[in-house]
Amino acid sequence: MKFHLENPLIDYINTLVSFVALNFLFLLCCIPVITIAPALTAMYTVTLHEVKGENGYIIRTYCRQFVRNFGQPFVTGLCLSVLLLIVGFSAVFWYGMGTAVSSAAAAILLAAAAVIYSAMMYAFPLMARYQNSWKQTVKNALYMAAGHPACTVILLAMAASAVMGQVTTVSASEGEEKYPEFLTIDVFDHISNFQGVQSGWFAQLVKEKFNMELNLISPNVAGGGDTLYQTRSANGNLGDIIITNLDKSRLKDLVQAGLVLDMTEYMDGEENLKKYEDSIAKVSELAEQEGLWAVPRGVSEVAATVPNEITEPTNSACLRWDLYKEIGYPEIHTLEDLLPILKQMQELEETSESGQKVYAFSLFSDWDSDIMHNAGALSALYGYDPQGFALFNTVTGETQSMIADDSFYVRGLKFLFDANQMGLVDPESTTQNFDTVSAKYSDGAIIYSMWPWLGTGYYNSQKNMEAGKGFQSAVIEDASYVCWGSNPNGEASMGIMVGSQTADPQRMVDFVNWLYSPEGVQAGGSDTNSVSGPEGLTWEMVDGQPQFTELGKKVFIEKDSSAAVPEEWGGGSYIDGACALNYAPLGTKDVNAETGVPYNYLMWDSYKAITETALTKDWAEHYGTTDAPIDYFNGLDMIAVIPGTTWAAPEYSTDISAIKEQCRQTIVDM
Repeated sequence: MKFHLENPLIDYINTLVSFVALNFLFLLCCIPVITIAPALTAMYTVTLHEVKGENGYIIRTYCRQFVRNFGQPFVTGLCLSVLLLIVGFSAVFWYGMGTAVSSAAAAILLAAAAVIYSAMMYAFPLMARYQNSWKQTVKNALYMAAGHPACTVILLAMAASAVMGQVTTVSASEGEEKYPEFLTIDVFDHISNFQGVQSGWFAQLVKEKFNMELNLISPNVAGGGDTLYQTRSANGNLGDIIITNLDKSRLKDLVQAGLVLDMTEYMDGEENLKKYEDSIAKVSELAEQEGLWAVPRGVSEVAATVPNEITEPTNSACLRWDLYKEIGYPEIHTLEDLLPILKQMQELEETSESGQKVYAFSLFSDWDSDIMHNAGALSALYGYDPQGFALFNTVTGETQSMIADDSFYVRGLKFLFDANQMGLVDPESTTQNFDTVSAKYSDGAIIYSMWPWLGTGYYNSQKNMEAGKGFQSAVIEDASYVCWGSNPNGEASMGIMVGSQTADPQRMVDFVNWLYSPEGVQAGGSDTNSVSGPEGLTWEMVDGQPQFTELGKKVFIEKDSSAAVPEEWGGGSYIDGACALNYAPLGTKDVNAETGVPYNYLMWDSYKAITETALTKDWAEHYGTTDAPIDYFNGLDMIAVIPGTTWAAPEYSTDISAIKEQCRQTIVDM
């Protein structure tokens, strides 16, 4: 078989390889930037020769034309480019002024920029084809642009889309423009249930806005009580952001130790924080030094005597209603009546969906402070609020010693002891944390919830509720369920501060200001506070009303812990990417003043319509009411509201504090 070098296929391959090499050579010649015009002109020369059938050595022709015709394209391109930059910059400048006149000026300048760019598009092909002065070439280019308006518009549109696409791709985020240096900031957070670097969609949101990431340091996870706090305080740097209690002399101690920043000189432009400047000033008085030292949690526009809760009280006898129904809704006269009822319920459902053994109670120690927190929760079923080593009854005014033989705390411990003897307490209760417990609720491995938000939040998916399965609150006839009133001045028991050693104080204050903005409240509110998440991700406005997106339905209605977030929002699961601060800046019932939409999705009409299920209907029919549980219990005089207040617990002396710590550990271990 003979092989001919003049074969058309060989010619095609030679030409293809030559043009690939030409493109690489062209890009190489463009690297100095100022040589782009001569490189373009030489490229046009070669392509015109090929179009006319004047085949030759492509690479050699390009190099010869690049050198021979370097001068005129270089000068013309440089002049037109400088002129284009000046006009373009002027257009951006005038547009940024924001007035009608400046906008008109910007429009005129943009039109001029389009004319200049049109001349550039036609000038270099003309230089490749004709010999003329640069002035005549530019004139001819303008004539051609005007004579072929359709082509010119298409070419301008292509150039504009390319530029806009490049700007979208490589432009700095809002955070990178304002804060060029990327930071990893330490957040000392006394109430977080997570330790480590925040990830997922909330991390991306923080990165985009502040060019930083959050490294959470959580005593709840680390354990050891106040040991971590004391150690970091002794080292002189608690964190860039500090979330801890402000009462019990803590804010005063932090300020005296020089660990907290006075935010006064950084408040200019912080419009969200300025809305609450009275609350900030009030709580900062706890420092006993002039300055703005802390922002309180839970600031609300709702009256102090109005319960903060939406549908369920914070504390109630919340149990698996479907199992309670199956055993015939037995009456619960007092706390101890729950045990045989729960035992019957446990026997009905011995294993969870994944095959775990079912228990009535599954405890955790993350929140233990002066007492065993889970046992203290039982006292709240009878109007008692734990205050240090005492119990205060919000209805009668009675005060009990926590360890008195007849105290409700001791009664709660005995209740749990008896429950354990009956096989109702999860044996992993002494070693597990909140995250483990919440996963068990999702799996259906626990049938009693110390707080309604826990059981309903993790188990009451739309699927379960439509099947009549889920947690609902039951009546204990002699109970008085504790609810928390709103806090017009915020809570002195918890607040957020900026650490004095932070590398960028203004950025930290800006971040706190954002947390108190509508966007910050929706995205960064407490994970137990039913906040709606970011607009556009989990919900959107439709006809003036908030509606869940498909992701929002999966997360908030179906309780799908694996619901995936789109990659443009950071990817991963929604739950894993949710804000780990566990910090609620505003009250539960507060409303976004910009949209009139409640931050809490439980108050949305769209949520109520979706979640009216077999479960909720059965609860309502059993008690013969159309009210929400909290309103129904209030009608039975079963609600004890602790009014919102900025009262701060007093300071203990060093000796008393040492004794208190010994007592605390003994009481918790008991």
